Amino acid sequence: MLLIFDLDGTLFKTHSIVEPAIIHACSQLNLTPPNVKMIHSLIGVKANEYYPSLFPNENKKTIESIVKFVRKFIKKKLPEFGTLYEGIFDGIKLLSKEHVLAICTNGNEDHQNNILNAMGINHFFKYKYPLDGSDKSTRIKKLQKVCTLPSIMIGDKSHDINAAKEANIQSIGVLWGYGDKKELEQANFLVHSTSELLNVINSIK
Repeated sequence: MLLIFDLDGTLFKTHSIVEPAIIHACSQLNLTPPNVKMIHSLIGVKANEYYPSLFPNENKKTIESIVKFVRKFIKKKLPEFGTLYEGIFDGIKLLSKEHVLAICTNGNEDHQNNILNAMGINHFFKYKYPLDGSDKSTRIKKLQKVCTLPSIMIGDKSHDINAAKEANIQSIGVLWGYGDKKELEQANFLVHSTSELLNVINSIK
């Protein structure tokens, strides 16, 4: 099978690096940091929507400065702060032996590659479809033309599940990320742990 993974909130514990990066940016610009709950809830949203939503009272120039500081911090500190969710490394390694793995993320190519390389999982993924101006369902459809195996989308947010439905493939919602059970209720399967994810994938064979 072709297993298509979201990145932020599915494989990578994004707040482990984004939260300190935003706090750092705010300290550099003498801004009050947004609350942690807001930082977490918006993860997975495209960057051009994420920061204006976090800082609705700031102008475009200030937001551009925030983004600059955040990206610089992440690039420098990612290996130190960034972490995968529990069991992900071993789970991905195991799945890669029997399935074709792909990434489809709303992060840009640099964001995607920096995380995959820093976390040591880049080599497990044959296909990578970062944000390219098109929506996630369009990128999934492009991927399906390259790899015609039966496909499953695995993600933590409603846009992952909706993209799977639009691409006419099954989906698995992971409940350890930034979406809740209600948000993921349209998924074909819901899982609470990596071990449960592996069991569900094996049951679909």
